[in-house]
Amino acid sequence: MEKEHLKLRKNQFRKTNLKGFTLLESLVALMMLSLIFLLFFSVLENSQAIIKQLETSEEKAWHIFLIQLENELEGCSIEEVYSNKIGLKKKQAKHLVWIENKLGKIVKVENGGYQPMLIKVKEASFDKKMASVEVTVLFENNQKFVGRWSLIEENRDEQTL
Repeated sequence: MEKEHLKLRKNQFRKTNLKGFTLLESLVALMMLSLIFLLFFSVLENSQAIIKQLETSEEKAWHIFLIQLENELEGCSIEEVYSNKIGLKKKQAKHLVWIENKLGKIVKVENGGYQPMLIKVKEASFDKKMASVEVTVLFENNQKFVGRWSLIEENRDEQTL
């Protein structure tokens, strides 16, 4: 009789299904949740680094533009300076080459064609100040850069030769 009573008791425990998580399932769920949070925070950190890099891309573009403009000015004399463009005259050429602000770009216009030199420009201005030319550029992300070149007067050099 005791044996039957013990068997009944064991069967009762087996038949009752308790719904819930085991310790192992809880640990796996907690580990997955922590991995999701780690991935989320690493994505946030990387996005901040990407934003910073995108901001400096305008600075790189500005420096490349300065090098290009310096190379253009090297063999040229500056004939005319307006608020939105500069007229350059090459020594061997009879026509003017223009560096101007057009439709959000600074372009080089020569013989009817144009070459983009700087893009994503919100505003650009060219000023002649005494013996120098100053270029001020405001990019679409509101970063502002200023470049200045000293002018060499071609007439004095030609007269001394």
